[in-house]
Amino acid sequence: MYAVLQHPPVDVRDFDDDIYGRADALRRAVDTVSGPRFVGVPFGPGFGLATVVRWTCAIVPDPLELRPIGARAADALIAGIQSGAMRLETFDRVLGIGEAPARAHGLSSAESIANMSAPMPVKELLPAMSQRALHRMDKWLADEEFARKATAYYLVGTARLVTAGVPLTF
Repeated sequence: MYAVLQHPPVDVRDFDDDIYGRADALRRAVDTVSGPRFVGVPFGPGFGLATVVRWTCAIVPDPLELRPIGARAADALIAGIQSGAMRLETFDRVLGIGEAPARAHGLSSAESIANMSAPMPVKELLPAMSQRALHRMDKWLADEEFARKATAYYLVGTARLVTAGVPLTF
């Protein structure tokens, strides 16, 4: 399903050299793994979450620029939930989170456990982001690696949701 991609599938020099250009480049990179054939496919062998995190490092090296990009994607998810357009289960479905998708795509037991447990802190952060409850966002604000992982989940999730026909504004 996935070719192993060490570098982002976009050239950042093709985009404006500011936060908006880097956000566009990152979304374009994420779009390459969010088309119809990827909806419901878990992160797994050959293409893990670490790949998208590497893309975030290459395209948006400054974590102060990355957090607003991730927050904007999270806001789209929150708005989708609040409007009734989706539920968190829909997010799980398009990201292939769960036992059935893991089995269907040949993930090992360890990969299957990671597939189901890794997104939990990211999903648990959404209510705090919705309320802008900074006191509950310590990990997001202080841990760059967590912020990159959360941004990767939010970007891939929103792109796949849109591909699946969920009306999100992003």
